[in-house]
Amino acid sequence: MGSRTLTPTRLSASAAGEIERLLALSASPYEPEPPRRSRIVELLMAFDVRRGRSSLSPHQSGGQDVAKVAWEMEHAPEFWEAVAGFVRLVDFDGKDVLDVGCGWGGKAMYLAQTTRLARIRGFDLPGVFDPAVPNEIARERGLDRCSFTTGYAEEIPAADASVDLVLMDDVMEHVRDPEHVVREVARVLRAGGLVVARFPSIRMLRAHHFDRALHLPGLHYLMPMKTWAAGFNHYLLHNDRGVRFDPFPEVVTSWSGRRLTRDLNGLDLTRAREIVERSGLRLRALALVPFPRSKFSKTAVFRLYTALRAVPPLREPLSRTIVLVARRESDGARE
Repeated sequence: MGSRTLTPTRLSASAAGEIERLLALSASPYEPEPPRRSRIVELLMAFDVRRGRSSLSPHQSGGQDVAKVAWEMEHAPEFWEAVAGFVRLVDFDGKDVLDVGCGWGGKAMYLAQTTRLARIRGFDLPGVFDPAVPNEIARERGLDRCSFTTGYAEEIPAADASVDLVLMDDVMEHVRDPEHVVREVARVLRAGGLVVARFPSIRMLRAHHFDRALHLPGLHYLMPMKTWAAGFNHYLLHNDRGVRFDPFPEVVTSWSGRRLTRDLNGLDLTRAREIVERSGLRLRALALVPFPRSKFSKTAVFRLYTALRAVPPLREPLSRTIVLVARRESDGARE
């Protein structure tokens, strides 16, 4: 992680100009993948535009910061939908909570309103997240137990053994080194404290994170990520349909050894289990959570989905998310 720089390469003037245009359009801290035309991308995007693109969150469509906070508050109940059965409201009673990678703070404010936590602090990437916006909204709403700052999950801005509950919502798949991040979580937790995380496995059909451009599952199973990222970035610069989205980062060899966009690390269920076990935290739950019935328009489709997901090799790809809950038992978890 860090500030964005343009890597010096032997690019033609036109290619360098396209990279500069992508940088100007991007809110990401990462350099974009150099654009390259893809007929498949153009065909799929043309189809997507004709059928009417699904609505995007303000994070994906360049919305205002205030709109991002409001969107997150509205969708915060989805967090409970995913972790139901693993965490209870009473687990927040009187707790100091830390929201690692808090987005724009909407979920933290929702939790401050709906639980009896003592305090919740959230942080996200400097240069991307402006904590002044959610801090002001929290003040306006009288949420004095809620505050925000900036920081990195690899260097959590909290003292040793200073929090009771750590939340990570769609964060673990993005960090550069998830094993180091889990050790950082163990460091800041008090004895008996919990970490609650949900995140997609790279094996899941919607884990490619290309949704802000194309709402189709399994793209990373069909073509290399580099082909998609380059094709989408080319389409962004050259389409005449007014389609806009944040450019995709360059594709590199990730922590997992997979070739992925730089904002993904390739974490899956097996590796998640391994890194928690090595961290010294005691694993309480590590589960593949399915899509709920409400996501399916027809009962027959939901039944087919349930039947397919019962096939062991398809269970992880067809799941919605992973939920991880782990406990720090003693000071040994900090070693």
